Amino acid sequence: MTPTRVSSDKKHKRSALREDRPGTQLQIYVLAATNELSAGIDLASGALTRLSLAGSGDGKSVFLNSKIGPLDTVVATVAGEELQEVDDPSEPDSIAVEALELRRVHLRRRRLRRFLDALIPNPEQPLLGFHGPATSYGDRDGTQPSLTLINTNGEIAVVRRSAYEPLIARFPWGPRLHELVIEDPLSQGVIPEDRYGRLSGRALEKALGFKPSYLVISLTKPRKGHCYKVISAILPRP
Repeated sequence: MTPTRVSSDKKHKRSALREDRPGTQLQIYVLAATNELSAGIDLASGALTRLSLAGSGDGKSVFLNSKIGPLDTVVATVAGEELQEVDDPSEPDSIAVEALELRRVHLRRRRLRRFLDALIPNPEQPLLGFHGPATSYGDRDGTQPSLTLINTNGEIAVVRRSAYEPLIARFPWGPRLHELVIEDPLSQGVIPEDRYGRLSGRALEKALGFKPSYLVISLTKPRKGHCYKVISAILPRP
């Protein structure tokens, strides 16, 4: 197994080659932990990485039912080749791991900001390589990432149009205004499920407990043949 090249901004000074040899320990700074997604930055390469649990095959998050969440640092052990799943063209940035350990690591804010800002894509290009909120699973060929990170600089509104409807994030990126479903579990309570409304600016900052800055945007597993763009995490600037 050879190191995996992961799409990365050219201004990042570190290698975009993420080590994936079986038994290698990856130090991951966690950015997103949802029911379906476990993702973070590989601190050795600077690559945005999706983690899957070796041999599970159920699409569940590696971090599900654990105390691991965004802004934690974990050590993940790369699974053996026999446990690596067949390459999924919808998730070229994924790697299977078989062990996780929460690691208390102090990372300087300046270093974290360099990592984060280096991952931000060209705003003139479509998010995750295509326009619109979804793409056919059959159209995924492994040439585009399934994860990305953007900085909204606080320009985000959270909306629930009616009770029990999904929470939506509305934000500008490049020439377009985007609306994507929020699957970040830590953000669900800003507008209770049985209510509706819109929050932005100081009201949203108060509800979240921080000023929103970064968004982790990911593709879902196939749902009736399509993969959907969703907000997997709303994060502050370190």
